[in-house]
Amino acid sequence: MWYRAGETLATGQLKRILTDFEEDDLPVSIVHVEGRRANAKIRTFIDLAAEQLRANPYLQGEM
Repeated sequence: MWYRAGETLATGQLKRILTDFEEDDLPVSIVHVEGRRANAKIRTFIDLAAEQLRANPYLQGEM
């Protein structure tokens, strides 16, 4: 979950401990139903979430 704590780790406000017990990173997925029932609000949320996740420098790679 580097994308959630990346900034505070980078500034030193948080420190990583027990790194030997960290689990592997998992991909972030957004799953929804497309088609005739597609909701414009859901599509807007998905577009916003994807944009925010792609722009987060802490989501890519390890600190």
